[in-house]
Amino acid sequence: MFSDLNPNTYNDFYKKNLKTVFLAIPSNYFYLRADISAFVLNQGLCPLNPYMNFDYNLLNTIPKKITRIANNNLIKKSDELWVFCEDPEKLTDGVLFEIYLANKENKKIKYFLIPDFKELKINLQGSKEHYGNELLNEDWKIVYTAMSSKLFYYRNFISKFALDNKVIPLNPFTSFDYFLADKTNRNSILLANSRFIELADELWSFGKLSDGIQAEIKLVKSIGKKVRYFKTDKKNIIEIKEEDAELEN
Repeated sequence: MFSDLNPNTYNDFYKKNLKTVFLAIPSNYFYLRADISAFVLNQGLCPLNPYMNFDYNLLNTIPKKITRIANNNLIKKSDELWVFCEDPEKLTDGVLFEIYLANKENKKIKYFLIPDFKELKINLQGSKEHYGNELLNEDWKIVYTAMSSKLFYYRNFISKFALDNKVIPLNPFTSFDYFLADKTNRNSILLANSRFIELADELWSFGKLSDGIQAEIKLVKSIGKKVRYFKTDKKNIIEIKEEDAELEN
C-alpha cells in the first residue's frame, strides 16, 4: 500500500500549524538534499527544501529568477530558516541572501554542520547583495499540487505548469520524491503534506482522483480553501469542472 491516507483517515494525518522550516543549502551539497529533509522530518517538523521542491530548477526548464521569487515567498511563509554548511565562513551568495531575508522577516535561524548535523551557536546577518533582493515585492499565490502516484513521472511538468502560471507549487512528489526512499517514517511525510495544504492558498488536483487526493480535497474543504481540477495527458493540462473529475480505479 502506498500509504494509509484515504478519505476516512485524512484527519489522522493533519496536525494544525506544524512548524515549517525553510532549508538554506549551498549548491555543492545538492546531493545531500534528501538526507537534510529527512533530518528535519525526524524532528517532527515540515521542511521546505528548494532543492527537492524545485529539483535543480526543475531540470533547467525554468529561469533562476522564477525559482528565486518562489523561494523568497516560501521563506516569508516559513516559521524558521535552517542553514546547512561545512564552513559558515564560506557560504554562497544565495544562502547569505536567504539569511538576510529571514532576519528581515524576523524568523528564527539555526545553523547545522554537514555531514553530522551538529548545531552551531552562531549569529550571522547575511547579505542583501544578491539579485533576489530586487524580487522581494513579487508576491505569488501558493498552491498544493495533488496528484496520484500514477502521475509520479509527470511531477516536474506539473510544477512547471504551476510556475508558468505564476503560482508557487508545493508538490509532494518533488518535495519528498517517493517517500524519501523511506529515509524517514512515511506518516511524518503525510503530516508535512497536510502542512503544505495548510500553507497553500489553493489545491490544484491533476488527473484522476485517487483515495489520497480525495482525502486531501476533504482536508482543503474543511479549512475553507479553493480546489481546482485539471485533466492531464502527455502534452496538455486542461482545467475542468469538479463534476467532470474522474475517480481512479
